[in-house]
Amino acid sequence: MPSNNIILDPSIWGPHFWFFLHTLAITYPHNPNAITKKKYYELIQNLPLFIPNETIGNNFEKLIEEYPITAYLDSRDSLIRWMHFIHNKINEKLEKPKVSFHDFYFNYYEEYKPKEIKMKDFYRWKEKLIYTLVIICVSTLIIFLYNK
Repeated sequence: MPSNNIILDPSIWGPHFWFFLHTLAITYPHNPNAITKKKYYELIQNLPLFIPNETIGNNFEKLIEEYPITAYLDSRDSLIRWMHFIHNKINEKLEKPKVSFHDFYFNYYEEYKPKEIKMKDFYRWKEKLIYTLVIICVSTLIIFLYNK
């Protein structure tokens, strides 16, 4: 049985935690009823209790007190935007770059791409890079030989 004194590295669990939170927002109903709003409100309000680092949990709690979720529980779109805003606030506090709304969700959905497609895209990108480098080298050689 692992010791209770183990310190869990936020750089390991943090990205998974955020992926889960963004998944909650993305799967939130477009027009939630009162019960759903209440359940999501309670979940978000209780999250600091489950964050495996007391300092980070306390900071998250202060953040959701400063920017309450209540007004953003009326629709999926508003919850998604609130979640993105909160994530950027945390990034700001950690001195990490802010991520645009579009870029963040583009990257989020990229996680769901099948591995074969990701590999195909990667090799396609690599192939373009090689062609570009070859063209640059040939162009440089031509210019060099022309100026001789």
